[in-house]
Amino acid sequence: MALLMAGCASGEPGVPRVWIDMPRDGAEVEVGEEIIVLSHVYAREGVAQVELLVNGTAYRREPPDEPGAAFGSLSQAWMPESPGDYQLAVVAYDTQGTASRVASVHVRAAAGPTVFVPTPYVTLPATPYVTTGPTWYPTPWVTTMGVTPGPFRVNIWADRLDLHAGECTTLHWEIDQATSVTLDGGSVAAYGSRQVCPAVSTRYRFHITAPSGGTDRDIMITVAAPSDTTPPTISGVMASASQIYVPNCQPNTAVITANATDASAISRVELTYRVVEGSRQGAWRTLTMSSAGGSSYRATLDWAALDSSLHPPVTTGATIQYYVRAQDARGNAAQSSTFTITYEECLI
Repeated sequence: MALLMAGCASGEPGVPRVWIDMPRDGAEVEVGEEIIVLSHVYAREGVAQVELLVNGTAYRREPPDEPGAAFGSLSQAWMPESPGDYQLAVVAYDTQGTASRVASVHVRAAAGPTVFVPTPYVTLPATPYVTTGPTWYPTPWVTTMGVTPGPFRVNIWADRLDLHAGECTTLHWEIDQATSVTLDGGSVAAYGSRQVCPAVSTRYRFHITAPSGGTDRDIMITVAAPSDTTPPTISGVMASASQIYVPNCQPNTAVITANATDASAISRVELTYRVVEGSRQGAWRTLTMSSAGGSSYRATLDWAALDSSLHPPVTTGATIQYYVRAQDARGNAAQSSTFTITYEECLI
């Protein structure tokens, strides 16, 4: 434990650390023999996953013996299927998605009894993972013999990927072995951060140059449109007649018109009405008002509509109460004042 704590203290703050305890670097094994790769991991935020790679290709990924603990260990089995030299590497991830640097060893698989021969390979110095936000993408390994450069590590993330208009977030990047880095065409350091406050959804582009080649990476910050909480405006509510008759005298219908406007577009306009005759109160009924062009909407109150509110028909003076309700595309709604029309019996 003391050695593990000392190793953790010497690393980058907040970055997980991983060690391979067995097999040792340069070990020789037999083809078809199951090899146990034993690793130990430390992560301040808690260890979530440990991935085993064979010659740069992901082989298996699983949680440690105690998922979420700061310290952990894991045994992962691998079996060489043919003779040759193999690189076994592990990378750890904490509960926040942060990747460790790679720990690796080389082993040689032989068909029969083997004799230890020191490997001429050079341990790759950098993590073979590129990160953008919470997702990691394997970067091809470059065989390193002599002075051939190895792969570089690109880690790009943001505090928040989804914003509302007017909000800000901070971009972060960590790039190993880069000879130059640009962000949207401007030169930046290989390790850095920048606060951004995009007014609209924006893609930020990095161009990285390193001895082993160049690459482009980007990160998308999405900005949601401002939330619309303003209800529609209703105006110009009126009836074609202030008095109608039952059922044959004129006028015996009333056309109700109204104007409804909203920045998010009107989705529905309704006319709600009822007939009241003394102590008799009819049921509230609702009609969908149709568009009459522009912001104008209309609906007709006829004998059948009024009779559905109060039956039997009125025989003395009564009133029709009505109001208009409008709803916009965001679900905001507004309602007008209540208006009346006199409703009378027609005596012929």
